[in-house]
Amino acid sequence: MSGRNGNGQHHGSNGNGRNGTLTHAAAGAAVAATAPQSGATNGMRVTPRNIEAEQAVLGAALLDNGVMSEIAVNLEAEDFFHEPHRLIYGAMIELYDHEKPIDYVTVHDELAKQHAAVRAGGVEYLMELVDRVPAAANGPYYADLIRRTAILRNLISTTNELNREAYEHSGDMAEYLDTVEQRIFSITQRDVGVEPKTVLEVMRETFKRLEVAMDTHARGDRSVTGIAVGIPDLDEALNGLQDAEEIILAARPSVGKTSCLLRMSGTVAARSTSTRAIATSRPRCCSRVR
Repeated sequence: MSGRNGNGQHHGSNGNGRNGTLTHAAAGAAVAATAPQSGATNGMRVTPRNIEAEQAVLGAALLDNGVMSEIAVNLEAEDFFHEPHRLIYGAMIELYDHEKPIDYVTVHDELAKQHAAVRAGGVEYLMELVDRVPAAANGPYYADLIRRTAILRNLISTTNELNREAYEHSGDMAEYLDTVEQRIFSITQRDVGVEPKTVLEVMRETFKRLEVAMDTHARGDRSVTGIAVGIPDLDEALNGLQDAEEIILAARPSVGKTSCLLRMSGTVAARSTSTRAIATSRPRCCSRVR
């Protein structure tokens, strides 16, 4: 038997029956779905989450297996706030990695193998997720919403840890600041809103850039497609500094690395229409700028 409590939620007559347990799990998911998403409620801060987006992306993947190929690259199980959703998506990833079909039957079977079917809400909740999808084609958009809230939670957690550690730190300051920078930088590495591209798309873009460069040189035009640094041989070899490239200037000590870098930076700043800045903690470098 089951009934309703004062809040209108279903509850089982006992915790041992299968139906009662699954009803509790599904009810828990339903309660989470109505929880505040972010911001503050009644003056209290609420952890960033988007339960509706989590349900929608899971339902979209259950309805259309093609959705997984679009979201699996950037969306991880840890990005889900609600534990049943983490378990369900983890099972989906396991099926996807082994090229198995994804539906509420196969996902429930995978969860059962992991002894997590009851904690995930059972097959009833999986079927309910299918009914919660506004549009399966919007799966990548729902995934982006989930990633955004996951990054916010990670940022909150990391800054709280750094705040606590700052009160207790007594070691080398330069090393500590480097560690802080690395931990914040690791959070920013996740691209939000950037859609993954196929190898074919990347190759097409690459060939287009190469064709432009070859046509330019064929016309006798020695201009570069990137940012010229003022050293002809280097500009020709690199075709200028390109977006998203990391250029490392390496040589033995005292052979002119700093002077070379300052010369290139000065050339770029002088030829650019936008503002450039050179940040350095070494005052003597300023006296070497020409």
